[in-house]
This record gives sequence, structure tokens and C-alpha cells, in this order.
Amino acid sequence: MVMEALAQEQISTNEANILNCDFSDFYKEYFPRVYNYVLYRIGNYHDTDDLSSQIMLKIYEKRSLFCSDKAPLYGWVFCIARNTLTDHYRKRGHNSCVTLEDEEDIIDLGSGPEAVAVVNETRSHLHKALNSLNDRERDIVVLKFCEGLTNREIAKATGLSESNIGVILFRTMRSLRTIMRTQGMDIRER
Repeated sequence: MVMEALAQEQISTNEANILNCDFSDFYKEYFPRVYNYVLYRIGNYHDTDDLSSQIMLKIYEKRSLFCSDKAPLYGWVFCIARNTLTDHYRKRGHNSCVTLEDEEDIIDLGSGPEAVAVVNETRSHLHKALNSLNDRERDIVVLKFCEGLTNREIAKATGLSESNIGVILFRTMRSLRTIMRTQGMDIRER
């Protein structure tokens, strides 16, 4: 127990040092996470570039306000990113909708045209299904499957309990499977 407390204190100290001493290390570690989160939320590369830069600038300007006792660093970063996206949608008057027009497909170049078509169709259906979720569900799915966070890390970042995150993920995944099936996709249970 004492070792865990010391380890947590060391992590908190390291997080504070990353923000206060060498922002370039922080930037290298967190910019790709912020960028991917924003891209999955809005689906437009041009806006993603601008918003990710705005988020990192806000983090830089507010780094002295970070308090590791209140939230972990990734929770604080996620909160700033989510609030910046909320402001973006308010200004534009749009719902948070992921579009596919600007999304580049990352497909094995050795794949034939049929495989490429299947991947594109599946991705299109998945984006439609994700757009049918509410913001909280979509955020949790992105944090879990795109950012690779654990339920505990997501709970800390969102302020929800770990068990609540598990329940939300379970129900959301069941809902996504149902939506995908109604779109004619063959979804297998894991």
C-alpha cells in the first residue's frame, strides 16, 4: 500500500514536471492522442489540425493550473479537449457528427478491390452507428478502443465510476452490434 502511494506520488510529480519543465516531451506524448480523439469526433482533417493545435495551446497556457491531486494528467487533457470540441460545435451550430469525406483509408496495398470495398463499407456503417450514440457513449468508446485506455483510466478522466464505465461500454457495444445488424452487416459476438 505504501509502495503504491509512493508510485502514485512519483507519477503525479512526473506529470507536473512534464507540464512545467519541458513541454516538448509532453507535446510529443499527448499530441497524437489529442489529434486522434478530435479526428474520431469530427472526422475532418483540416478542422482536426486546427482544433488539436488550439487544445495544445490551451494546455500550454493553463499548465500552471494543473493539479494532480484533482485528476490525472490524461483526465485533465481529455477535459480540455472535450470542452474545446463542445465550444467548436456551439460556434458552428452542428451536432458532433463524424464524416467520411476527408478520411483516408489505411488499407494493405496488397488487398484487392473487393477487400478494399468491404473495409470501406464496414467503416461507413461503423461511423453511422457511432454517430447514433450520444456524446458520452461516443467519448467512452473512443477512449477505450482508439486511445487504448483502461476502464479505470476512463473513469478517472470522465469522473464516472469504473463499474459505470464497464456497464456503459457493455450496453453501448450491444447497441452498436444491433445498429450494425440493422444496416445489414454480419457482426459476430466475441
